[in-house]
Amino acid sequence: RYMKSIVVVDSVMLGEDQLARLRKLGHLVVYDRPPADRTQLMIRISQAHVLLVSEAVLDRAMIEHAENLEMISLWSSGFDHVDVRAARERGIAVCHAPGCTTDAIAEHTIAVALYFLHKLGEADRHVRGGEYAWDRFITPELRAQTFGVIGLGRVGTQVAQRARLLGSKVLAHTRSPQKAEEVGAVAVDLETLLRQSDIITVNLSLVPE
Repeated sequence: RYMKSIVVVDSVMLGEDQLARLRKLGHLVVYDRPPADRTQLMIRISQAHVLLVSEAVLDRAMIEHAENLEMISLWSSGFDHVDVRAARERGIAVCHAPGCTTDAIAEHTIAVALYFLHKLGEADRHVRGGEYAWDRFITPELRAQTFGVIGLGRVGTQVAQRARLLGSKVLAHTRSPQKAEEVGAVAVDLETLLRQSDIITVNLSLVPE
């Protein structure tokens, strides 16, 4: 029977069970490293019916080059690296994984805030250098800080909730003041947030606005 061509374009982490399922669906080709340049990317996608993509940029020229393409499956929550309009014009389905990294990004955001607030990098180098001038590293606690969250989507909501649990006052700039109230934040305009926040986190989709 006719086999669809399924190409894993770059560093998509798939387990053996997932690879086995894909092999049942078509002829599978897996590339475990990103393409070196556009020419190499064009070669990889040229005959594919289905693409699994991590970070490769599929602009209009790339999509038009892949004449057999029927589906682009993204190993990410974002899809700004794919020209969705060009895909739609050709009837190509574009799938992504919204929310797949929400908790990880929210935790990382709080971790980075703590890292800079408590000068952890500087303190680590200081102690490894054989010194212990602890008074240089007396820093404010997170509960004494005002945490400004720009955008209360999936990630922004989780960041705001975690900051609140750690005792911070949270200001939020969002299109939905009700959402701010639900997470225990105070909805404010952007200028107020920038002026009053000690820590600011930006959690917005990459759109022209």
